[in-house]
Amino acid sequence: MQTEPDAGSDVAGLRTRARRDGDAWVLNGSKMFITNGGLADVYVVMAVTDAERGRDGVSAIIVDRATAGLSNGRKIEKLGLHASDTAEVIFENVLWVMGRMKLVVEGAGAVSIAALLGGGTKPAADGVTVAVLSGGNGDAGLLAAIALLRADAAQRAVLFFGDTWDVCPFLITMLSVPAFVATMWAMKGLAPTRLRLAGAAAGLLAGALGALVYCLHCPEMGAPFIAFWYLLGMLIPAAAGALLGPRLLRW
Repeated sequence: MQTEPDAGSDVAGLRTRARRDGDAWVLNGSKMFITNGGLADVYVVMAVTDAERGRDGVSAIIVDRATAGLSNGRKIEKLGLHASDTAEVIFENVLWVMGRMKLVVEGAGAVSIAALLGGGTKPAADGVTVAVLSGGNGDAGLLAAIALLRADAAQRAVLFFGDTWDVCPFLITMLSVPAFVATMWAMKGLAPTRLRLAGAAAGLLAGALGALVYCLHCPEMGAPFIAFWYLLGMLIPAAAGALLGPRLLRW
């Protein structure tokens, strides 16, 4: 965990401090916008252990959720991605005993930033999901396949179908109807010559807009779900546009 209320993701500005106390560390500070912050059992906390060394004085400390002094602040409300828990995590004189968990990576600040934000260490399922959500291109299918291959066999069906597979494409289609009407009207004004192709393009654009609106309140976060069922929801208006194009776009 790195992001803080006052420092953002700037490792050089972290306010969370960990001071050595014999064979233990005493941790004080808070983290903000932490994914699964209210659900996790174990936290990897970036904290300043030697302020004079700047970024090299930032260490990564593993802290058990049951440790006294660790608590959650408010749950962060977001415009979208409601299935992703995002919360504030607070440390008040958290006593981290070295004999309980033996991992403290001292001076990990600069290394962690390079790995997490620039490259080196590859994120797992969450990173794949974010890539699918933000990519919007042919790589989404590949990333979804990677997520399925990396998941346990028992979890693959859950990742693919989620809880709303039976309504997701149709809700996207319904949300695309206003955009479908508007794009078909605009397309006709352009006097296209390839009516079926123009209709399909207008329908695909409307489906993409419908998917964008739907994702703001979609409870699903699995990359395979998003890559397949969202695409299906976009292809339905595209198919409708291809069928209706020769009639609706004719002059």
